[in-house]
Amino acid sequence: MSDSRDIQKLLLDRHDVLQVLSRDPSSKREILPEVGVARSTLDNIMRQLEEAGLVAYADNEWHLTVFGQSAFALSREYREHLSDLHRASSLVDTPAEESPFDDSLLVGAEVYYPEETILDGVMQELLDAAKGASRFRIFTPAILSSYVEPFYESARHGDDPRVEVIVTPSLLEQLRVHHPDLLDRAITDSPFSFFTGETPESFGLWIADDRQVGVLVFGDTGIRGILVNDTDAALEWAEEYYERVKQTADAVFLRKRSNSSDVV
Repeated sequence: MSDSRDIQKLLLDRHDVLQVLSRDPSSKREILPEVGVARSTLDNIMRQLEEAGLVAYADNEWHLTVFGQSAFALSREYREHLSDLHRASSLVDTPAEESPFDDSLLVGAEVYYPEETILDGVMQELLDAAKGASRFRIFTPAILSSYVEPFYESARHGDDPRVEVIVTPSLLEQLRVHHPDLLDRAITDSPFSFFTGETPESFGLWIADDRQVGVLVFGDTGIRGILVNDTDAALEWAEEYYERVKQTADAVFLRKRSNSSDVV
């Protein structure tokens, strides 16, 4: 049997042949149109795979061995994970030491990038997540002004929603200046709990119920993209990170005065 480095190369180079055999045992005649190589080339490939212990010939057909089936499954999972990471690559291009993101968040994530003509169009993912959740938690260092009211309406949708919002002190002040009436309503609205505290500067995080994680990645020109993940590993990462941010945040209340209201 070949050594592990040879096996890794065969799994990569002969993925198409192994893919065919992972569906059903097949003859060379059946494999040929699937992989598009010459008969002599396929002969060499099958010999290499057999010598490596990945395939075996029986009953006039080629089969994956137990070893071949397990090795191919691991190889396919690796390729899928690498594809996930590649899709998110432009959103996680900072040095690893400067980012809290890891494969718990990235593997299995759906990635949404803004379109050239509608840079904030990806924000619909946030609105849909908020609208569909009974319990919705989010922290963010920034928000697109045109989405403040749509988010408020989406988050309070449903029979008995519970919404936590953590914003930085500077963002709270911007909301107070530019959306004073809406902020007053949100703070006094029973589904909402507002907090203010320090959050990461480059991204926001939401958790919709216990089923979905969303990460808003910000750049110099606004929203760079959104990562959405529903795996157990992503949810565990998000819960831990969100709770760390919340622990240092303070609750926000509306203090009534005779002729005005102050956010405190």
